[in-house]
Amino acid sequence: RASLVIVAEADRLQRLIGDLLDLARLEGGHFTFNPLGVDLNRVVARSVAALRYAFEAAGVALELDCTSEDLDGFVDPDRVAQIVANLLENALKFARSQVTVRFGPSDRRADKVAIEVIDDGPGIAEDDLAHIFERLYTSGRLEARSAGTGLGLAIVAELTEAMGGSAAVESPVGTNGGTRFLIAMPRRQRVGSNHSAPEL
Repeated sequence: RASLVIVAEADRLQRLIGDLLDLARLEGGHFTFNPLGVDLNRVVARSVAALRYAFEAAGVALELDCTSEDLDGFVDPDRVAQIVANLLENALKFARSQVTVRFGPSDRRADKVAIEVIDDGPGIAEDDLAHIFERLYTSGRLEARSAGTGLGLAIVAELTEAMGGSAAVESPVGTNGGTRFLIAMPRRQRVGSNHSAPEL
């Protein structure tokens, strides 16, 4: 039992170090992007599939609602997958029974695609909303299933901005709470010149 605790803590510290290094590289302009012509539907679907077992083990339903429209983009698929994974891992901590991922053209901008991750958890307190993407910030929501590094959502915001997108959060989304994270990205990505990537 003691060894399991030690291994779990070692894994948490390893994730923390990795997240801190990612943020330091992003801030220092040394984060590497490798944009490719990809099918964004496939990138999102694979990211969801990679975490399906974790959701099943926790007894939380994971639903994917993807558009049938082809949404090709010139993006770094690994970084998009990282954004989706971080959002799903965060949602899994608080969801009561279900998390839904929606992906398709943005309702607001024709040149954007939208990734939504919606959980049916208790929601986020109003005072927390403005700080939710800050590093090491802990919201006032109910106790999570597992401890995180407090950096996952900060990385989501940094990566999204670096790829020309925006990150937002809404809560509550229903009478019983719930939270929606919304990522908007250009269909034709352009990574900022202060990061290590070719000019698109």
